[in-house]
Amino acid sequence: MKAVIKFAVSYKDIRKHLPPMYNDVIPASLKKSENVVNIVCFPYGTGKVVTSKYVQSAYKKVSDSSLPTVFFGDCFTLEARTLILNNGDSFYFIDGYDWTDETWNNIHNGNW
Repeated sequence: MKAVIKFAVSYKDIRKHLPPMYNDVIPASLKKSENVVNIVCFPYGTGKVVTSKYVQSAYKKVSDSSLPTVFFGDCFTLEARTLILNNGDSFYFIDGYDWTDETWNNIHNGNW
């Protein structure tokens, strides 16, 4: 799954860099913030579950790790969420299913 990565974006400008469906998940308090972050935006839609593999891949492409990175996705597995939080970063999602990487891979591959 290919993510769009934007570097050094002010929170107040973040909506300009995201598909409209993610605008509602950004807390109102952050929409006026001057803080600068990197953005990783994964595609939205059925079957677009972000696993830890995709998060690790995105981290390799984030060139300025001194800035916080904010992830947006339809749904994140528990391992993906843990990886993001362990790096001191944050994520916002549309659907919050508590799948693990293994559970999602089994579902995705028809082994459920």
